[in-house]
Amino acid sequence: LQEKEGIRPVSRYGGCSEMKFDATGYFRLEKTDTHWWLVDPDGYAFLTAGMDCVHVWACTPVEGLESCYDWLPEKEGKFADAWMGHPWKKESGQRFVSFFISNLIRCFGEKWKEEWEKLTAARLRDWGFNTIGAFSDDEFVKDSKMPYTHALMGYPDTKKKIYRDFPDVFSEEFRENAQEYARQLEERKTDACMIGYYMRNEPEWAFAAEGCLA
Repeated sequence: LQEKEGIRPVSRYGGCSEMKFDATGYFRLEKTDTHWWLVDPDGYAFLTAGMDCVHVWACTPVEGLESCYDWLPEKEGKFADAWMGHPWKKESGQRFVSFFISNLIRCFGEKWKEEWEKLTAARLRDWGFNTIGAFSDDEFVKDSKMPYTHALMGYPDTKKKIYRDFPDVFSEEFRENAQEYARQLEERKTDACMIGYYMRNEPEWAFAAEGCLA
């Protein structure tokens, strides 16, 4: 089908099967005379095209706003999965509802998550994506077998700062916290589909304009 429609054939990971390097079983970099290339586990040149935040966590607050809605799913039973805490601020205790999940439950019943994964993986590939970006659903990442990037959580900190919120990176405390932080990668170290990982997302080191560390 790819050849019939004039589409350049791709490797099983979504790389370019016309450009081959040595295969190592993992994503890696290759330097040619003119370019750096990302190489997939089978050794093919790989141009990553990714979508981040692939998940079903789209939700809205309802506490104190119940009268604004014509319909809310039941909190128990069939629609229980549609109710959740805040996706990023779980300690708030506030309850949110996902109408997205509610509609998936309406369509597919108890197997809504499984069906959403199948549809989403097919859509991403159909739209030309070959990578699942950071902050995506872990179960979906594992089940889709697509290449992905991962974001580590809980960047190591220290009680004593060097400057404003910049941790004391030369301290033993930072060394120990960094080692603990890195252990998040243990379960992924043999995962051929992981392209790489992010150590922080949108860091907010609040340095004064006149005191830029760089």
